[in-house]
Amino acid sequence: MRKRRTRRRRRSTTSTSSHRRRRSATSNTSHRRRRTYRGGNNNEEGGEDQGEEEDTTDAPNLVHCLGAQSSTIRDNLIDQLAHPTLRKRYSDLIDIHRPAASLGTGGFNSTKSMRLNPQCSEAQEDTRVLVRSSRSPIPIDKEDEILASANNALLMSDHGIGPKVYDIQYLNTGVLMYVMNIFNMDLDRLLRNMRISFDNSNNSNNNSNNDDNHTNVDIMSYYESVYDNLATQTLHIMKTMSTLNLVCVDVKPKNTVVNMHRSDYSDMTLNFIDVDSDFCNLSSPNEMVKSGAYVFMCFMFANHLHLSYRTNYLAKANRELYNSQGTRLHKIMTQSPMSGTIMTAVLHYFGTNHFDTFVNRACSTNAEHMHTMQAAPLMKETLMVMAD
Repeated sequence: MRKRRTRRRRRSTTSTSSHRRRRSATSNTSHRRRRTYRGGNNNEEGGEDQGEEEDTTDAPNLVHCLGAQSSTIRDNLIDQLAHPTLRKRYSDLIDIHRPAASLGTGGFNSTKSMRLNPQCSEAQEDTRVLVRSSRSPIPIDKEDEILASANNALLMSDHGIGPKVYDIQYLNTGVLMYVMNIFNMDLDRLLRNMRISFDNSNNSNNNSNNDDNHTNVDIMSYYESVYDNLATQTLHIMKTMSTLNLVCVDVKPKNTVVNMHRSDYSDMTLNFIDVDSDFCNLSSPNEMVKSGAYVFMCFMFANHLHLSYRTNYLAKANRELYNSQGTRLHKIMTQSPMSGTIMTAVLHYFGTNHFDTFVNRACSTNAEHMHTMQAAPLMKETLMVMAD
């Protein structure tokens, strides 16, 4: 009888040890799963584990993913660039088990709409963010450019003129990834959609005998009010950028994104994107650059509107700017430290080596109005030097 009881006790001890090992393994697995998404908040609530064991049976350990301050995001990026062991994997940041919707691919970056990781406290069924990833690894010796670009994006985010930046990560593969507020479309698509809607409204009105329809004047007036709203927001963004001493030569509708609040174009918010340091620089204290940055960016943006779309909604504002600040525009383009960068961009996009053509396009609603503009002084010699 004694031997039988001993064997029973041994079986009980073995069963208890096995049960403990299984509980420990389950706990460790659950603990590993909890640490998936940090969202740049390592030193904030939901960041690095503090050594406490938690019971995750009833409530998961959610992480606050979208609340990091710009200073935290910047400091974490600096640490990742300096210490390879701090660089994360792509799967540590985004829930890649769900399909991502591609929003587009450019020469250097690709953008996707992706769901937040379920462990984020902000994650609801349809919560999505925009993820912009470099298409190729960026060498670590580009550290200065990486930080300068990040500073530009965070500066725009903090002042509400760029998408809200939630996180910036330099991954262990060398890919640079931004997690940002998602938007509906870019301004290029919006302007083309508006043009189609305007033409359809006009054609419908012309082909209808119903007196209740809007007249052509009503339709034109409505769309002019929409363009006025676009002009106000575009000018505000570039004015704020110049106040921050941020000068960008790549301002254009394709680098402007739109959040639509109503489907009839009456309520929308614009932001500028792609403010990387190769096209956007925090200017030096040079007064010539600071004083001419705003008018230059307005004219640059308007040239894109004039050449690629049928409506240059900045024409009126630019005519007023040229009358009061034309000299500043001429100086920043020909005599400032940024002249080379500016003229390279002008020649690249517009193929012109005449200052008057650049001015006329920016101040004209369409090509038919160009002859009404007073010719501005030529920069032929200067532009030819820049072209070389």
